[in-house]
Amino acid sequence: MWKARDTRLDRTVAMKRLLGQHTSPAAAARFQQEARAIAALNHPNICQIYDVGPDYLVLEYIEGKPLVSKDNPGSTNVDDAIKIALQIAAALEEAHGHGITHRDLKPDNILKTRTGVKVLDFGLAKLSADSDATKTVEGTVMGTAAYMSPEQAEGKMADARSDIFSFGAVLYELLAGRRAFTGDSMAAVLGAVLTADPAPLEAPAALARVVTTCLRKAPAERFQNIAELKKALETIVSQVAVNAEPDKPQPSIAVLPFANMSADKENEYFSDGLAEEILNLLAKIPNLKVIARTSSFSFRGKEEDIRKIAETLGVSHVLEGSVRRAGNRLRVTAQLIHAADGAHLWSERYDRDMTDVFAIQDEIGQAISEALQVRLAPRTKAVNVEAYQLYLKGQYHRNRITAESLAKAKEYFEQALAIDPNYAAAYSGLASYHYSLAAIFVKPSGEVALWRSRRRRRRWPSILPTARHTAYWALWREPSITTGSWPKPISAKRWRLRPSRRR
Repeated sequence: MWKARDTRLDRTVAMKRLLGQHTSPAAAARFQQEARAIAALNHPNICQIYDVGPDYLVLEYIEGKPLVSKDNPGSTNVDDAIKIALQIAAALEEAHGHGITHRDLKPDNILKTRTGVKVLDFGLAKLSADSDATKTVEGTVMGTAAYMSPEQAEGKMADARSDIFSFGAVLYELLAGRRAFTGDSMAAVLGAVLTADPAPLEAPAALARVVTTCLRKAPAERFQNIAELKKALETIVSQVAVNAEPDKPQPSIAVLPFANMSADKENEYFSDGLAEEILNLLAKIPNLKVIARTSSFSFRGKEEDIRKIAETLGVSHVLEGSVRRAGNRLRVTAQLIHAADGAHLWSERYDRDMTDVFAIQDEIGQAISEALQVRLAPRTKAVNVEAYQLYLKGQYHRNRITAESLAKAKEYFEQALAIDPNYAAAYSGLASYHYSLAAIFVKPSGEVALWRSRRRRRRWPSILPTARHTAYWALWREPSITTGSWPKPISAKRWRLRPSRRR
């Protein structure tokens, strides 16, 4: 292997050449196979190939050190070891996805750089597309003894699970500072690979189980593919993060009503509805505390300091914004504010068509989830934009709680369902409307008031069945929906709902 200069592209490269005793037909064939293997792969954790000739390869030049060496004998801390392991697994996933098995994975073939790791030397790689390369020639042992799988040691068929065994041996050494399989000779090392179990690993139990599973003698007892292995490692990462920060405060947010900047003040329903939809989207994020609409919308039109609002609501973050609508064009601005110092964590402006309103909601939700380091669930179903606007109008009028507004709300919800009979949110709005009818009455003056609890219970038998029915249809179409009158998501299996007070 030589360090060289590519004069055409003015860059430093690595040149690998076949010399002397390595120029046999078999070696030349393996050399060409390595070129084909690397050329098929494009991944940040795999060394790239630039050119190939009859007896040379031109490769990416990488400044780094072997994963384990005399200067660095392993015994890496758990966090760093898992990060390195995930990068190696990502490289193998790319190779296996192209039908390529490395078959010589070892610390010397993994370079540690400033930005991560690079997997090198696919000289023993097996391409599953080559019928002649589907198994090792009987009696020929290829690979490095301490890291090869039992099936390789016996000259048997070696598939992707062989790389998983080698991966386990590398990870073992990285954690323990010693090899998993040792011996005074190559024969002794191969014997240990075939018959012996490595010494117990001093590591977290979950990580030790991953390594042990990788090092099972029988391929059928290991992880069956690299995706399973990655998932096991990622689970450990999440558990370590939770255990490492037991006192980390739960992120919390209040979504204030978006200001209506449109010339038509009737568009207030849309700015309110957009803010409420974003609130509902955030409410579905696990481990994120989202203040209810009733509390956050009580600050509508009040020129109060954001830090004072956050203190009153007991949240660490506040989302505020504005909406300007002209025909089918929207301009939405949103700012995520850190309550402790009033600083902007994130701010964005969206100039879109009305048909992009759901994309705007998703992008705002995603930006907030990234800023607060929580995971946002993807939107499950597409919604008709016209039905959506009618639903927002219905929600706007239902929240005003007057006799006239409730009648309008019902009309808008029904119009939305006429356009999209499967629109779960509109069914949810109807359920909330009927529940409101069970809880209030209209005075002769036209004012709305709550029934006393005894009178309210008398009205329930005649009204609640309809509320239950519409709630059932909403939940049947969208099991995770959060209805207006019930603040928590309700299982469709428990659709016989009992009215509860808002929180």
